[in-house]
Amino acid sequence: IDAVCRAFGRFVDVRSPFTLGHADAVAALAARVAAALGVEAAAATAITRAAWLHDLGTLAVPLGTWDRPGRLPPIERGRCDEHPAIGERIVAIAPALGAAARLIGRHHERLDGGGYHRGLRGDALDDGARIVAVADVWAALGAARAHRPAHDHAAAATLLAEEARAGRL
Repeated sequence: IDAVCRAFGRFVDVRSPFTLGHADAVAALAARVAAALGVEAAAATAITRAAWLHDLGTLAVPLGTWDRPGRLPPIERGRCDEHPAIGERIVAIAPALGAAARLIGRHHERLDGGGYHRGLRGDALDDGARIVAVADVWAALGAARAHRPAHDHAAAATLLAEEARAGRL
C-alpha cells in the first residue's frame, strides 16, 4: 500500500515543475514529526500515506490553473479549494486508506477555522491533520511556485512560526 501511495503522490507531482518532489517532501517530514511526537504506529502510517496522497484532488483542477502566475480569479480559486474534498473522496474508496482519506480532507484546514474546505477549527483537527498541514506548508514554502519564488530556510521558518503564533497552525 505504501508503494502505491508513494507512486500516486509522485504522479500528481510530475504534472508541474513547481511540485516535483512535493509529496515525498511532505511525507518524509510528516513521518519524522509523527515519530518525534511518539504517534502510535497505525496513526503514523495513516499520516505518511495521507502526506503522499494529500494533493491527489489537484488532478481535478486544470493544470494551467496551478501554473498561472499571480492571483487567481475567484472561480478558479474555488476550484483549487475543493482539491482536499476531491482527494478525500477518491482515497476513501479504498477501505484500507480510510484514516488517510480523512486526513487528506483536512490538510488545508486551520486551527482558527480559516482553512478550507470545511472551515474546521481547533479540536476538530486531530494531531494527524495538524502534522500533515504543517508538513505541507513547510514543503511548499521551500519550493518555488508560479506566483512566488522559493523561500530560504530562515524565511520559511519565520513564516511558519507566524502561522503558529496567529493560531492557524
